[in-house]
Amino acid sequence: MTAGAPRRMRLGMLIGSVGNHQGAWRRPGSRVEEITSLDLYTDLALWAEAAKLDALFIADGLTLETSRIKAGPFGHLEPITLLSALAGRTERIGFIGSISTTFTEPYNLARQMASLDHISGGRAAWNIVTSAWGEVNFGGRPLPSHAERYAPLPRSSSRS
Repeated sequence: MTAGAPRRMRLGMLIGSVGNHQGAWRRPGSRVEEITSLDLYTDLALWAEAAKLDALFIADGLTLETSRIKAGPFGHLEPITLLSALAGRTERIGFIGSISTTFTEPYNLARQMASLDHISGGRAAWNIVTSAWGEVNFGGRPLPSHAERYAPLPRSSSRS
């Protein structure tokens, strides 16, 4: 930001399967029956775009473990696929998807994000996360500790 330039607040909308209130899915008109429908997410994206929000954010979870579900229905679509579909139905809103570095190989992640960025015309962003659960879906090896998952990367040595 340059000196004297007006500051701008960036606003985004977190979209998830049933909203952010545990009981919201019970309300009439909640559209809970459309939990995996592209139409539901399209309507949310178009609403957010019309409201001049900057981005949609999908926080992914790599598990369907029922012990992790606090209340109500649970289901979500995979972020890259959903955001790619929404890119074709919107014009300007940005897309932020959580993708785990614990369970995604770097080349595949780079390829998926580059594809979303191209499909969306440069409107893609990545929420970098390490997973705190979900290992049962990826071979069951224990997860690295929190300290290991968030440790700084070693500095690379310079080549002569």
